[in-house]
Amino acid sequence: MNYVFPLITVPYVSRIIGPDSYGIINYSYAFIAYFSILIAYGFDLTGTRKIARNPDDNQYVSSVFSQIVNARILLFLASCLLFIVSLQFVSPLKQNLYVTVVIFASTISSVLIPQFIYQGKQHLSIFAVLNFFKGLVNTILIFILIRHKEDFVVLPTLNFGIGLMSSVFLLTYAYKKFNLKYQWIKISDSVKLLYSERVIFFSTVVISIYTTTNTVILGLFANAADVGFFTVSLNLANIISS
Repeated sequence: MNYVFPLITVPYVSRIIGPDSYGIINYSYAFIAYFSILIAYGFDLTGTRKIARNPDDNQYVSSVFSQIVNARILLFLASCLLFIVSLQFVSPLKQNLYVTVVIFASTISSVLIPQFIYQGKQHLSIFAVLNFFKGLVNTILIFILIRHKEDFVVLPTLNFGIGLMSSVFLLTYAYKKFNLKYQWIKISDSVKLLYSERVIFFSTVVISIYTTTNTVILGLFANAADVGFFTVSLNLANIISS
């Protein structure tokens, strides 16, 4: 369903809002993907591995959860500073400031979502159900709310709202299901954790360099419409090949 829904919405949205508006949105997503990767920091891999070692010890799981969330909070704060600096020097981000800020705000979901807990405990059925309903609701709302070219700001707003609600739900559900107890960890301990997991993080960064950087570089030399044509074509090609 993750592939079917975009096959329905991408052609519709790109036709309604036009290549220039679509280019503005997709450029912001491509650039802000760097911040999402920084905040995620590969913890969906390393956190999963830790929890899988002792998934039935709720105190241990809570400790791992607290360490990762606190580390991600630090990374989010650092990302906020880097984002402000980026706005001053990366001109394509200023094409529509509202869109850029809303898409950056979506990185909050990367802080909240405890995917590594569900993976470590092998409790992933909730993701299948939630992804289906997210896609269904998003598709319906796109056809209802996006009717004119100027409605392009609705697209990132929808993604932000649905993504945030999904992350909050998964976090709340994990708290109740797995009896989690959040603990504040010393900043120095969070820094040590980031240092110890740096290898996995760097590997995810390398993958991102060749998957999103093309769009970022294109936006520096071409206009928004060119970025729109490129990203829509690329998205459809990736969906079909997948």
